[in-house]
Amino acid sequence: MNYLAIDYGQKRIGIARSVGSFAEPVSIIHNNAEALKHIAELCAEFQIDEIVSGLSEGQMAEETKVFANELAEKVNLPIHFFDETMSSKEVEKMIRESGKKMKDRGEPIDHYAAAHVLQQFLNELS
Repeated sequence: MNYLAIDYGQKRIGIARSVGSFAEPVSIIHNNAEALKHIAELCAEFQIDEIVSGLSEGQMAEETKVFANELAEKVNLPIHFFDETMSSKEVEKMIRESGKKMKDRGEPIDHYAAAHVLQQFLNELS
């Protein structure tokens, strides 16, 4: 089974995919009019069977569900929602523990957050 994970944000969407039983960060795309098309292309490229969408809380959770439903219609794939509360904070912590400072990275971590959510999802499947 091939999974694609999304970490939805109002400005950026992090993308990760499964490689066997491991999650791999893929890319970050801008959340604009082309986002659904771009994700559909990635689904085709990686022969995705199902999508995992991180789901936070409150208003952001509602926006994520709307986006995920639009995506499901476009790609005709099932979407699983998985709790992503604190996933970005956990990724930031892992980066800090690796000895790198967040400000020195100079780039967003959305794709790492998507990979973190996907890895947790995959771990629960096994």
